[in-house]
Amino acid sequence: AVDGDTGSFAVLVRRYTPMMRAYARRILSGSADVDDVVQDAFISAWQQLHKVQDPKHLKSWLMRITSRKALDRVRSARPQQDLDDVN
Repeated sequence: AVDGDTGSFAVLVRRYTPMMRAYARRILSGSADVDDVVQDAFISAWQQLHKVQDPKHLKSWLMRITSRKALDRVRSARPQQDLDDVN
C-alpha cells in the first residue's frame, strides 16, 4: 500500500473500518458523522502512508488519525461565541 497499490490499501480499509467506526462512534456519541470521519481518516492515511516507518504501528497510527478527525468534528460542532459579544 505504501507503494501506491490501491488493492493493498483496500485490504487495510476492509480490515480496520469496523474498529475505526466503533472508536469514532464513542468519541462522537452516536453522531451521524461517524462514516464521514472514518472516510476522512482513510483519505488522510492514503495521503500520508509514506510516513509510516514500521508496519507494526499501522493500527495505532490509523486510530490516532481517526481520533483527531473525530475530535475536529466535535470542536467544529460546538457553538462559537464572538469575542466582541463578551463583556
